[in-house]
Amino acid sequence: MRFGSICGGFRRGRLGAMVRLLILLSVFASVGLAQEIAWGTPMDALRLGVSLDLESATVHIENNGSDAHTVMVGGGNFWLVVFTAVAPDGTESQLLYMDPVSRVVEPILFKLAPGGGDKFVLQLDRIVDPNGTENLESLARRGYQVRAMMKVPPRAPQLPGVVLWGGELTSGVVRGGH
Repeated sequence: MRFGSICGGFRRGRLGAMVRLLILLSVFASVGLAQEIAWGTPMDALRLGVSLDLESATVHIENNGSDAHTVMVGGGNFWLVVFTAVAPDGTESQLLYMDPVSRVVEPILFKLAPGGGDKFVLQLDRIVDPNGTENLESLARRGYQVRAMMKVPPRAPQLPGVVLWGGELTSGVVRGGH
């Protein structure tokens, strides 16, 4: 498909040039909202990734191995993910997701088939430091770098009929500043 066919009849003159420019600008603006996934180093064939957009952080888990894994990613009003925000001067802040209205009490499990993956999306303004004075939304806007880490104890409580994966995964680093 040629770009000219997207613009329909606006192929000539100033109006056509303006329409083409507006289409290009809107395409580039929409592409710029979401960043690529920053993947970490695999452990037990699982890897963790993180991506940011204007309002949310998406945490991705991928199974690159040949065995299925069941991973507990949270439960109740918590997720087993800690975010680290690194300031331009190198200062690090640990942040956690807080959702005071969650009514879910069961564990949240991802069943990852070989070659499969899953993700969950968290609001940036609810990812806060332990004191509640900073949130990931404001830190990302100020250009902090962000990584996610998920730690599931190897001896996590097991559920009937389910063998849970245990270990530590760390994502790659994604840069805020959007």
